[in-house]
Amino acid sequence: MRSLLVATLAAAIGLAALSSACSEGAGAAGSGVIDEGADADTDTDTDSDTDTDTDADADGDTDADGDTDSGVIPVDNICKGHAGEKVCSRNGMGVVQCTQNGQETDPQACGDGRACVDGSCKSVTCTPYAIECVDTRTYKECKDDGSGWSAALDCPHSYLCSKDQGGCFKSCKNRVLILLDKSGSMSGTKWNTANQAIQFLVTTFADVEVGLSVFPTDTSCAVGPEVVPIAFNNATPIDNWISANAANGSTPMWEAMQYLHTNPPAGFDDATFQRSIIIVADGQPNCNVPITSKVALTNATKALVNDGYKVYIIGFSGTGLAILNAIAANGGTSYTTYFKAADLNALKQAFAQIGADLHSC
Repeated sequence: MRSLLVATLAAAIGLAALSSACSEGAGAAGSGVIDEGADADTDTDTDSDTDTDTDADADGDTDADGDTDSGVIPVDNICKGHAGEKVCSRNGMGVVQCTQNGQETDPQACGDGRACVDGSCKSVTCTPYAIECVDTRTYKECKDDGSGWSAALDCPHSYLCSKDQGGCFKSCKNRVLILLDKSGSMSGTKWNTANQAIQFLVTTFADVEVGLSVFPTDTSCAVGPEVVPIAFNNATPIDNWISANAANGSTPMWEAMQYLHTNPPAGFDDATFQRSIIIVADGQPNCNVPITSKVALTNATKALVNDGYKVYIIGFSGTGLAILNAIAANGGTSYTTYFKAADLNALKQAFAQIGADLHSC
């Protein structure tokens, strides 16, 4: 919706500029047209040829000085305001000589290793204003004189950088990995409720590929690969896995995040997708990381965000969960505190908000 709004505003601005340019062009050459046309329509003129000639001249026929009135100059004309000057072509790889009446001519290519800078061809390191991706989250821009590249710049929030896209873009294709707490405190009602809420997410947002990973993968502190691979229509496979496995063990949340950083699921490194991790937990990490270590959770979250992922965190009916804000505040989303969910409805609502955020492009 945000992209649609931006596009709509851009179109409206473009139409307004075009309307203004047309009005100015018509006014310069056409004030006489309007007057003469009105006179021809309302007065009895004994010399109709005079009106006809005047109209024809105003409409763009050859004047006495031999010039031709070409009408309105296109809004995107790079020679606008540069009559008689040399300017750089749109791609920066050639020079355009503007005519005296502000019209474009065919660009003259600068050749290999050269580009246009301030209207003339020069030897350059890169094409001025060209953009290259440094990684999936940052890019660099060629300096305006072509002498080198800028320092790495961050793409806007929720945008990715892709060579195929020519820079930063917002992907509307989503892959999501749910990282579910399988510790002993999640057993029974919480475990079943979490399953129902996940089913809601998968079925409500059917255009999103969803997978499931859990922590621990044993009855202690082990972590490992996803238990249900990321795919479309995963409601049944996820339901089957959760129903067949009981919640038990400790809470190796930090370890699970570290594992994802070094061992991403298949397809989770594809930057043409918007990739998100949704953590659902009812307690604090309590394995190899001090239970109050905000620094450890912050660093683990930042590592995942640097990998190109967004990280959401839901605190599900537990105590002492304020530490989870260390994840929320650094997760690369607009939510800087964790989602609080005490029951099924609240958990569904949290998933619904996250699902809507995934579709905000």
